[in-house]
Amino acid sequence: MPKVRRLRSRSRYFVCEPCDDIRGEFKSAVETLQIYNYNASLIFIDCDSQADTCRELDIISYPTLRITSNGSISRYRGSRDSKRYDADNGSIVSRLIKELDPLVWPLEDGYLEDIKSLSIPALVIHVEESDHSTQKLIHAIAPGLKGRVVMGIVSHSGQDEPVERDLPFVNVYHPMDEVTRTFEGPVDEKTLDDFAQRVSRPVVGRFDPTTSEAYEESKIPLVYICADTDRERKQVAELVRSVATKNHGSLHFATLDTQRYGFHAHQLGLDIEKLPGLVVQDFLGKATFPLDQEKLITAELVGEFISSLLWDQGGDCAN
Repeated sequence: MPKVRRLRSRSRYFVCEPCDDIRGEFKSAVETLQIYNYNASLIFIDCDSQADTCRELDIISYPTLRITSNGSISRYRGSRDSKRYDADNGSIVSRLIKELDPLVWPLEDGYLEDIKSLSIPALVIHVEESDHSTQKLIHAIAPGLKGRVVMGIVSHSGQDEPVERDLPFVNVYHPMDEVTRTFEGPVDEKTLDDFAQRVSRPVVGRFDPTTSEAYEESKIPLVYICADTDRERKQVAELVRSVATKNHGSLHFATLDTQRYGFHAHQLGLDIEKLPGLVVQDFLGKATFPLDQEKLITAELVGEFISSLLWDQGGDCAN
């Protein structure tokens, strides 16, 4: 266990024993933070010998994680894996990084690739080095987004390599999203804040045992993109990006790995010998609607298919 006492974030993370099975995960989380020069104290508490402390932290079951920051205490309800992302609560690493300063990361010197590799929804703004007004705007809206996304700035000078599009622009990197979203156009506080609110959840997520319950409990109809390979799933996800974006909030879109979960695709009514395939599951109406697997999947076809399903105000769909 790292003995770290320099708390740049003024945060401490309390774990109650017995937790031998997850001790390594918390150690891994702290070590990951140290790579980025953000140090945290990891303190293990034995509630048998320190009952008063556990009582103050309102701990009634074990193992439990509490986060203290600037005098406040909050519960951690996310994945017990140090890096595996949970759609609602993140991972240990992502949650702890969200608690840390700075609110806006300077992403030069390789940090852009680092932040993309972590399990954190990241909003990365590319600006001219001399564009102080946009940089000031980013710092102004960052406090209101803390806990949902991590924000970073990449500053470009005239000597840099040409960028992919006109500055300023925003790329979104979400660990659960199969597509990268981009914001272009006039950057002002309201439009950028609205965009950040929308992209804190993926356009096209992933359906697996760790996310299935959240999708089902949402009661929002789910559009599955089913394929054997990661390449095929990403290709179809990119094809239907515009349809998914248009229906964001009223429909969920998610990929399904049929090499691992082909039985689920079969239960949904797809012929797993004719993939890739697409199927809509209506949780409220308890019905499924497969897209004709004899047809080539295109954005136009999927858009027409979705429009052909009549969605009433209660969220049910019917032919």
